[in-house]
Amino acid sequence: MRVTAAGVTSFILDYRISGRQRRYTIGRHSDLTVAAARIEAGELRARIRDGHDPMEERHQGRKEPTLGDLATEYLERHAVPNKRPSSLRVDRQMIDNNIRPGIGKLRLKAVGRRDIEALHLSLKATPYAANRLLSLLSKMFNLGIQWKWTAENPARGVPRFQEGKRERWLTTKEIQRFREALDSYTDQNAANALRLLMLTGSREGEVLKPNGNSSTFSATCGQSRATTQSRSAWNTYH
Repeated sequence: MRVTAAGVTSFILDYRISGRQRRYTIGRHSDLTVAAARIEAGELRARIRDGHDPMEERHQGRKEPTLGDLATEYLERHAVPNKRPSSLRVDRQMIDNNIRPGIGKLRLKAVGRRDIEALHLSLKATPYAANRLLSLLSKMFNLGIQWKWTAENPARGVPRFQEGKRERWLTTKEIQRFREALDSYTDQNAANALRLLMLTGSREGEVLKPNGNSSTFSATCGQSRATTQSRSAWNTYH
């Protein structure tokens, strides 16, 4: 046992390996009983006889990178130089709001599939966000393998949540910008096809398929599927 000047009592193990004298702290007296300390000391001596150095292993363990370290490396080395600002912002949000608080302090070697599944499951209420988080983690680990930080990707093979169909209608301002872009486009035949798609809700094949009729644009208008949304877009456009 060792008692510091501050009065802290700890269990220690003195041993010699590779010609070097070592002193290994097993734990504090407040955390371990004498019996538990003796058992751990016996296990350590057995490992030392097999050629292991507990002090060196502890030192190496402290140097192992965490998932948070990999996230920082991912941002600086991959995301910042390669991603658009909007995508980079989303990655930062997922890392800061979900990955770091959840499992960011875990050593990379300690992160298992169950940790990834638990974090993914925590976002079950928002399947799209949960799946994007899973994709980000998988990308980080794949790069970690490439950079020799780790040997495995625990996010690989984790089932994704079923995502509902995502639809979004253009706003009035977006339609106006789209109209201006079409007006300035050099190929007005293609522009007319895009106008028809936007205004009538027609399928792409209905607008673009050849029918041998010189009045394709007008004929297709009559065949298109009018919807409430398309009427709204038509009123906005005109």
